[in-house]
Amino acid sequence: MKPVAKFEIILRTCLGGAPPPRREYQFCSRKWLFDYAWPDCRLAVEVDGGTRLVNGGRHNTDADREKCNVAAALGWRVIHLSGELLKDSAYCAALILAASKGTEPPLQCPIVQAQRRRAANVRRAKVLLDLRKKPVSVQSCE
Repeated sequence: MKPVAKFEIILRTCLGGAPPPRREYQFCSRKWLFDYAWPDCRLAVEVDGGTRLVNGGRHNTDADREKCNVAAALGWRVIHLSGELLKDSAYCAALILAASKGTEPPLQCPIVQAQRRRAANVRRAKVLLDLRKKPVSVQSCE
């Protein structure tokens, strides 16, 4: 199942009595759209694609940052989720519920924690490789 389809199931089942979001919601006169929005509480969710691309995809542009900045200026809270984050339905639901109440989410994202551990392991491995490549000089103790 595609992450976005799974996300829509999350929204229907995990958010309890919350009203369903509006899809492709136009939030300002510039005709910018949010992927999902709850206009009454000015909460939006953007599903960012292309995060694995070298340049970060189209969501890694100044135009997209401008959209988010205008949304913030208009009082919107915008949650950005990637396809990878959408795989953790409990985290996504907790994050959206917390944002709707203006509170801190009760959990940390396990996917992000795993990504941080992998990045730290890669950095350690690079340091070890660099140490092996450098010649070791031994000075005599006279």
